[in-house]
Amino acid sequence: MAGVTMCFLLCNPGRIVRSGFLEAGERVELRMYQTDYDELFRIMARLYFRDVPMDEAGKPFDWQLLKAQAIAESGLNPKAKSPVGAMGLMQLMPRTSAECARALHLPDKPWDPQTNIHFGAHYLRRMWSIFAAELGMERLRFAWGAYNAGLG
Repeated sequence: MAGVTMCFLLCNPGRIVRSGFLEAGERVELRMYQTDYDELFRIMARLYFRDVPMDEAGKPFDWQLLKAQAIAESGLNPKAKSPVGAMGLMQLMPRTSAECARALHLPDKPWDPQTNIHFGAHYLRRMWSIFAAELGMERLRFAWGAYNAGLG
């Protein structure tokens, strides 16, 4: 697929080996697996990214990008806590979780997988909205960077 860029994670059991972006012509072997959270990732991708094209052809946002982010952030561990205090599947900082709860008028329950995925998707969409000057995957790269580093 010429000109297509895709996000990937290469994992061995228990650790991420390599993550990043594949450029046209580069190949890796991908293994798909289902998780208990796949339907939540699908729902939140539709809710927050249904209008987001991933390329010039208008390919829709792939829900598995949210799943890949959760794999990278927490290894899909809903009880994961980072040394700096990020929580849950999407590794939300306490302040970010509280801001999402206020914005969405929902209880702040970052340890609940459904809430954590919802807040993570909401926050990623906020970051996406900030970088309107960027297009396609480049915009997503900026959004992921801001998600992880904060706006700062």
